[in-house]
Amino acid sequence: MQVLVELLLPLLAGPLMIGGLAKLMTPLARIPWPVRTGILRPPLGPRVAGGGELAALMFIWLGSQGIASGVAAGSYAVLTAAGWRLRGRPCGCFGPIRLTVIGPTHVVLNATGMCLSTGLLVLSLTLAAQPRPALVQRAVAIAIAGVLVYAGLWLGGRLRTGKQEKIQPCPDVIGSVHLYVSQDCPACRALEILLAGMETDRRAMVTVFEVGVQTGLPSRLAHLGMPCAVPLSPTEQKVCTPVSGLATVMRHIQAITLGAENSYTRRSEVSVSLRAGGTLTRRRRPWPWQ
Repeated sequence: MQVLVELLLPLLAGPLMIGGLAKLMTPLARIPWPVRTGILRPPLGPRVAGGGELAALMFIWLGSQGIASGVAAGSYAVLTAAGWRLRGRPCGCFGPIRLTVIGPTHVVLNATGMCLSTGLLVLSLTLAAQPRPALVQRAVAIAIAGVLVYAGLWLGGRLRTGKQEKIQPCPDVIGSVHLYVSQDCPACRALEILLAGMETDRRAMVTVFEVGVQTGLPSRLAHLGMPCAVPLSPTEQKVCTPVSGLATVMRHIQAITLGAENSYTRRSEVSVSLRAGGTLTRRRRPWPWQ
């Protein structure tokens, strides 16, 4: 059982090491940080969280089996609660390594780590105390676990990038974007936070349409998921194909040509005809920059 404890502790420490280093070493502008209030708000929030993860890592490395297991259990309990509280927002867990939305997978993985750590704590308290391996051996084991975590994140990023590269970029000049969102869409909430970090002129070229339960999307967009977007020319003519998905929508918003002549006049509320005689109302939502 002692061997089992020493095998699992490095696996639990690996994500803490990669996450802590990423938050401390990555420029703040590249971290999609989900917290906007409290002590963990930018600019110090990512650094504080990263420092906490590395402090927990040091306890796991230097402490006894009981201390290491207890610190790991506490760390993953905090991460589980944070994942549940911040679900639907961008994931800044590993800096820019993995741009996703915090969802059930994050909560389940952190909860699994918490349960494993708690089990190791119970084992270490019930078994007779035995010396741990040398510090160098523990460091090597943790480093190997960190490399495996990083490799998994890198591979996932490469696979996701490969899928995105299959989507042809819009060859026309994009002057503005019509963005369709809904309140029950986690990726839409993440998109709000990502857009809040963009320059004001670019945000001004994004017109938000909130889709209600009774209205639905326009018929030409009915096959798309949320969020979805329609790229427009500087003269408000439709260009290219409507797109959906967080990464693809962000790519089109980032492709907006600022300074292009745009005849569109923003109004506080507009009604757009939909299929079956319904209406879709564009209104000023309480987005972070409004």
